[in-house]
Amino acid sequence: MARELLTPLVLLALLTAPLAAQIGSDNVLFLVADDLGVDQLACYGEGTTTAPTPTVDSLAAGGVLFRNAWAHPLCSPTRASFHTGRHPFRTGVGTVIGGPGDAVLQTSETTLPELLAGAGYANALIGKWHLGTTGIGGNSAPNVAGWSHFAGALGGAIPSYYAWSRVVNGVAATSTRYATSQNVDDALAWIAAQNGPWLCAVTFNAPHTPYQAPPASLHTQNLVGLDPTTNPRPFYRAMVEAMDTEIARLLAGLGAARSRTNIVFLGDNGTPSAIVQSPFVRTHAKASPYEGGINVPLIVSGPIVASPGRESPALVESVDLFATLAALCGVDASSAVPAGTILDARSFAGLLSDPSAVAPRTTAFSEQFSGSSEDACVRDAQHKLIRRRSSGAEDFELYDLVADPFESRDLTNVARTTAQQRALEDLRTVLARARDEGLALAFGSACGGIALAADADGPTLGAAFLVEITSLGASASAASLLLGLSRDSAAGAGLPIPLDSIGMTGCSLLVSIEDSASAAIAAGRAALTLAVPADIALSGATLFVQGIVLQPGANTAGVIASDAMALVVGT
Repeated sequence: MARELLTPLVLLALLTAPLAAQIGSDNVLFLVADDLGVDQLACYGEGTTTAPTPTVDSLAAGGVLFRNAWAHPLCSPTRASFHTGRHPFRTGVGTVIGGPGDAVLQTSETTLPELLAGAGYANALIGKWHLGTTGIGGNSAPNVAGWSHFAGALGGAIPSYYAWSRVVNGVAATSTRYATSQNVDDALAWIAAQNGPWLCAVTFNAPHTPYQAPPASLHTQNLVGLDPTTNPRPFYRAMVEAMDTEIARLLAGLGAARSRTNIVFLGDNGTPSAIVQSPFVRTHAKASPYEGGINVPLIVSGPIVASPGRESPALVESVDLFATLAALCGVDASSAVPAGTILDARSFAGLLSDPSAVAPRTTAFSEQFSGSSEDACVRDAQHKLIRRRSSGAEDFELYDLVADPFESRDLTNVARTTAQQRALEDLRTVLARARDEGLALAFGSACGGIALAADADGPTLGAAFLVEITSLGASASAASLLLGLSRDSAAGAGLPIPLDSIGMTGCSLLVSIEDSASAAIAAGRAALTLAVPADIALSGATLFVQGIVLQPGANTAGVIASDAMALVVGT
């Protein structure tokens, strides 16, 4: 599996001395809104009716707005991802944590605050935890996970924003202070006590349910005579506006430290179905793998940002916050975690300091799972693939996000263009690599009636894998498998390459030829067993194979070619 690339901070230090001074010395304020999609912020320009959010909008105007940031469809998986830099299938946190039997954030995971322990940064988590308590410290779970200071709510939805259990470093007491205001009070109190650089994560409960009117001084919505159970949207907008108002108080409270503070604003998942409005679709909202469920606000503002007031189209995942926040604190995440730890996070700090920097990702991944049900999705710059699994059944959906941003036309149900078919095949291999899964995916066309066959689960580390060329004619006298590293080009020529000119009528070369191996013929089949070494470095490696058969009389050359397969090595 390709390992994650980190921003070359050493090179940046040589090129830009002022930036070098900032890395590892500026503060980091990480703000997380709960249940807030891109449709709810005016600065994204995608929703029809949004709350006034001048503070967040000003962060975008003075920073970088990421248009294509993905989180996971639900809260807990996203939080686990930015805490650990690892995808949900690695941490086990694939859905909302609600009870004692649910997966929790294991103490064996290396977390963001633990990563910063030796970097001279004080750290605090203020607000919502929602990564479990059973078996990981109870009320002290956030502290056990590495946060030196915690003040907030441990579970998911609080019962009331005006009466909720506030835990401070393991000690619980009922708070009657409006929760969003209490979060900002706690953050300002902790920040005021710091004498050196710090990272403070403020993970608001707002605007998650219950939908309640905030204090009148915090919003401008007219809620008179309205009932949130039948008309929740005005209350939701009031809660978003109240959060924005309190973020303004938090930023003002930084005083002179504001100029030395990098601010990162993230939504943990999309907007709930009861809140979304056209052109967004209720069935494509929070808890779904569609854009309305996983495309979230991500805005960065502060001294790290060069050319502020810009928008980035880069693909970014919530898991990337682990490496990026660490980089802003002068820590190389890949070298700071224990040896053998697989990180999925890629720092996008380079995109902040250099508008011309190459984005660290060309694809993005998101997932949720519970029991036998699972949704996983990947995308590139244009297309998106969703895979749904339930009780052993598997279905795919393919969308063109450029032509169809609201995912109304599933391309798996229509005649696809060559480009769309290629996107489907490529994204299936991307999904397999993202989840460390094996895959054997056929593509292209055969000639002479033969075809490749293999276990669809694909090769795995340390195991033998059988590939066969099937339906051989009686005259077939020899067979080989071509082994390549590309399906795009061979010896400088673009693939596929028609072979009619050498007498192989209707045949094409579909893969590059880095090697070949003879396959033994028996009973109309030619078989080859591939031995996959038990080397973790090979996880996610992709090999392309195609069969070639000597079959006199099949055509002028007496040689025919099978279709091809992409073989992705799984763990």
